[in-house]
Amino acid sequence: MDVVNDLSVLVSQHLTFSEHIDRIVQKAACRSYLVFKCFQSRNTKLLVRAFTTYVRPLLEVNSWVWSPHLLKDIQRLEAVQRRFTKKLLGMHAFTYPERLKLLGLERLEDRRIKAEHTICVQTFVRPYSPTSRRLFILCESTCTRGHSYKLFLPRCSTDVHKCFFLPLHRENLE
Repeated sequence: MDVVNDLSVLVSQHLTFSEHIDRIVQKAACRSYLVFKCFQSRNTKLLVRAFTTYVRPLLEVNSWVWSPHLLKDIQRLEAVQRRFTKKLLGMHAFTYPERLKLLGLERLEDRRIKAEHTICVQTFVRPYSPTSRRLFILCESTCTRGHSYKLFLPRCSTDVHKCFFLPLHRENLE
């Protein structure tokens, strides 16, 4: 078996998420098309609201687990929102960043980064949980400025390991 479905996230035998990204991009593109087909109104606010309600969750659910690091995957995910915003009435003449600003939207990559930060902060804000201490290792060095929640990043020899949100530690695997 080349791909495993674990909690609706497809993982290949090489620990890549390209198949998962293929699947969600295809579903999101279909839903994006259906938003234009099902809503008779061409009101921009209504269509953007429909997109953020019905399409964007497909592109973001569990994103901190499968967040892409390959440029081709990042661009394919962003292309769904890029195409949708370009089809909106009067938006085809603007660049993608201009459309996002006019519509009050953010790039999907920025939203994924915020989701990762939120998960990380929530892990440390919870009352001293032994689980959170197993997920992350705090850096013991105090020679840097700032807060005491600096994370230790282990050295990685492969991109698969280096690009995971949660670094794998030997003691966590036992």
